[in-house]
Amino acid sequence: MLKLVKLLVGFVLFVSFGYVLFFVPLGERTLYQHLRNISATNEAQALKDGIREKAQLVTSDVVDNVPELKDVDEKVTAVRKVISAETDRMTPGKSDGSNQAEQESAAQRDTVHTVQVTQEDRTALDNLVKRKLK
Repeated sequence: MLKLVKLLVGFVLFVSFGYVLFFVPLGERTLYQHLRNISATNEAQALKDGIREKAQLVTSDVVDNVPELKDVDEKVTAVRKVISAETDRMTPGKSDGSNQAEQESAAQRDTVHTVQVTQEDRTALDNLVKRKLK
């Protein structure tokens, strides 16, 4: 019974916050409008870019320090290249035939080696993730 009361109180608080967020004016605007305007400023964009750079540094540091992740990172990079190449190939307007020689040289330059991800690789990745989460 106590869990039900906690759930109902939490739901009421959540709905109340949503109502205040979108419908109660704080000055000239609602809280949502204030937050949206703040996030559009140059400072907020700089913060977002700084966080993204730090996250990339941390990610590369983790991949470099965990040997099991190096193989996974290489496979993920290869899959991303394949997806990017397929997306470019399937984009309308890119194959109009007017500059076929240029497209062929770009295709040779951007040759991507595909990597087949086996069930063994997936199982190893699952086990690695489970070990790291413990």
